[in-house]
Amino acid sequence: MTYKEIRGQKPMQPTQPELEELEQADQLPGDRILAYRKAAKLSQRALAEKCNPPMDFTAIGRIEHNKGYTSSTLNRLANALGCEVADFFIPNDLILWRHLNDADKRHIADTIRRFWQSSQQENQQTG
Repeated sequence: MTYKEIRGQKPMQPTQPELEELEQADQLPGDRILAYRKAAKLSQRALAEKCNPPMDFTAIGRIEHNKGYTSSTLNRLANALGCEVADFFIPNDLILWRHLNDADKRHIADTIRRFWQSSQQENQQTG
């Protein structure tokens, strides 16, 4: 059971336009936090109040502009946004990964594994 399930929170399930906004966000954590906040339809003040313990809303603006943050602050923001800290750092190409169901994740992982094994075999034959 995950921490979110224990606490009774459901992870954020963004809609298609919100996913597009997340995909277009720059890869800096502050940009991702801004995209997640907008996808959750929260103001900076509302997000700051949702943190445990609450934060000063001006800190949210500084963080969104990548002016500095601590791991503790990132954890508080991730909990308030219903995501994981890793989501603030994930490359754009993988932003949808956490929203896939387990069967799709297994299928993708198996496809990558087969491709990698095939390329290894080719390298051994030509090497």
